[in-house]
Amino acid sequence: TVRDIATGLARVVVGLVTLLAIVPVLRAVHSAMPPALRDAPLAALADPEQLTLGPLLVFMHAPAVILYLLESGFASVQLGVSRAFGVRGTENFRWPLLAPNPRELWHHWNITFSGWLRDYVYIPLGGNRRHQPLNVLLVFVYCSLLHGLQPRCLAWGLWTGGTLALYTWIRGRVKRARPGDTHHPVAHA
Repeated sequence: TVRDIATGLARVVVGLVTLLAIVPVLRAVHSAMPPALRDAPLAALADPEQLTLGPLLVFMHAPAVILYLLESGFASVQLGVSRAFGVRGTENFRWPLLAPNPRELWHHWNITFSGWLRDYVYIPLGGNRRHQPLNVLLVFVYCSLLHGLQPRCLAWGLWTGGTLALYTWIRGRVKRARPGDTHHPVAHA
């Protein structure tokens, strides 16, 4: 329909604007770097002590912001093109970098994949019933292996899964300290 085409094209424009937003982020990283590192910003990895707090924070967080802009921009383009042809796709990114905790960040980062991991990996492992933090860690180790059989992928899975497992464990302890609270600690893997 004409409405699907208009909605789809508007979504494609949103996706392209999101992708173009990467340029100011890269400029911010470049301008935050000391002059000696502007031509080779990755040299800061060899000696991060040479960065003051501001450039260090920009350098640490820019990759996550760029990755989000890439993923959400391409997802918007994909959803827009499919909508222009009358196919309604599933929203996959819901402002994850504004999430209040690590669990919500992951859930809002990749909504469909998060649901798949919950249904086909987390719940069969026991879900919330037993060994909840371990189950969370195992889900992300599995997820990392799906991304590639490489040490960097496994490191990502261990880091992300470990962070979420620790959050789950701490949240479970806090919930037990407040017996009147009936909310389940992990609704999503």
